[in-house]
Amino acid sequence: SCSINTDFLAREAVAYPVVSRPAFREYHHTMEPRFILLIFLLLTSTTHATPPRNKRQISFGGETTDCTTPSDEQGICTPLRKCDAIVALIGSPSPFAANYVRNSVCYYEGFWPVVCCADKAIDVGPPPTSAPVEVATEAPTAAPPTPPKPFGNHPNCGFSNKTHTRIVGGQVSEQGAWPWLVALGYETKSGLDFLCGGTLVSSRHVVTASHCVVDRTDLKAVRVGEHKLNDETDGAPHKDIAVKQIILHENYDKKAFSNDIALLVLEEEVQFNEFVLPICLPIEEKFRKMDFVRMNPFVAGWGTVTYNGQSSPVVREVQVPVIRNEDCKKSYERFKSVLISPNVLCAGHQQGGKDACQGDSGGPLMNVLGDKGNFYLIGVVSFGFRCAEPGYPGVYTRVTNYIDWLDSKMSS
Repeated sequence: SCSINTDFLAREAVAYPVVSRPAFREYHHTMEPRFILLIFLLLTSTTHATPPRNKRQISFGGETTDCTTPSDEQGICTPLRKCDAIVALIGSPSPFAANYVRNSVCYYEGFWPVVCCADKAIDVGPPPTSAPVEVATEAPTAAPPTPPKPFGNHPNCGFSNKTHTRIVGGQVSEQGAWPWLVALGYETKSGLDFLCGGTLVSSRHVVTASHCVVDRTDLKAVRVGEHKLNDETDGAPHKDIAVKQIILHENYDKKAFSNDIALLVLEEEVQFNEFVLPICLPIEEKFRKMDFVRMNPFVAGWGTVTYNGQSSPVVREVQVPVIRNEDCKKSYERFKSVLISPNVLCAGHQQGGKDACQGDSGGPLMNVLGDKGNFYLIGVVSFGFRCAEPGYPGVYTRVTNYIDWLDSKMSS
């Protein structure tokens, strides 16, 4: 008889469902050269931007597609010039505007972007202002002890050069697409062996799965800024940082796979750059209340391509549809020890085919939340039955249910 897989080193990637595309009328329009230049700068010259991928340059023959905006509104893929809400962002001084516009692109028709348009005003926050400068009028005095940093997100959290287009099936990630993705390095006689993933959430903290670190005294370091493992010629400015402390969840149960979350404290602060940034945590109450059902978040990591197969040397990514916990319970009801509780979320296709594979254990399930295009950590890869098995979605630790736990550990 079959048993649930507890050797979490071979879980695969998941296909994104094909959507219907009702036809729309052809259009003819000219734009002022200055407006065209602004579009070009927004889409190609922002801090984390990269040249458009070939797949984004494909024309879909004048058809529209249902889509979800970066702020998780239902929309229609629409020629940019016809979407007043996004046109209004072009030229905005807000640092979030360009990121939102890039993340709205569905595909290109020749040079022209077709964007996900919900036809409503978009709030990208006020323009940046300079911090006031204080001039000392007296001799300096000894500074008081520095209090612990308040729990919160880094100002640049969740920003990526990843364009938020729809992925059908898994694919190799662009370099720097997921700057918070880290690989956990376990000591061997020949060097570090990277067996699990994790997510950078601050300059000193990584979120991963408890099953990746429990009883593992050989976990020595995390690698940040990596793209292709064991390849020094890929141009990725990676660095190995020693793990100072491993914090398991106090109620982790390896038999029931419950509370499968852990926090790593790093020996030194990570220096942020365009290839290394933290993801956002869903701290706000409005995010904590979301169930994420029918969203299609991303999973990324160095997982295997087949069950018990070889790990991918390069970062791969895929989108997986979140399903209701009630449906997930039915999938796993034959396994009496497995607990599908409100503390997990499930994602995957009923027909199987692709999934997040074992080498991705501890890695991130992530989605854009809010209006500003930031990615948030909503899940941690936990377990599943084999790999991409029909009827068995992947199970992820629901991060929104552990925000207070993370707060208590990161603030201490």
